[in-house]
Amino acid sequence: MDGYKGDKPLYEDDKLKIGYLENSPEDHVLYIKTESEELQFIIQRHILRSLAKAEGGDLVRIIQTISPTLFSIAERQGIGPKEIHDAIRKAYATEEENRQKWFKEQGLEF
Repeated sequence: MDGYKGDKPLYEDDKLKIGYLENSPEDHVLYIKTESEELQFIIQRHILRSLAKAEGGDLVRIIQTISPTLFSIAERQGIGPKEIHDAIRKAYATEEENRQKWFKEQGLEF
């Protein structure tokens, strides 16, 4: 089922990027872009969906459990929780679109 998981990021803007973790197609990685590097935070399998569907306070709680430093690092880069949540929602939507397209191409629509 890895056929729908391309090398392109699921989401990318000038501050954030979300894609699949290399050599681990079930896990995701969120990059915070700085002037000199991209800091990466691993989002374990099946968590992207939970984050995308989480409400404000739940999102913060889940992310702080996964990576306690993510929000403080993001804040130093001028990125707030809403921006992170919007990026995660868009990444999840792209993943679902890719998955549905792949199933359709395989003749497995449902």
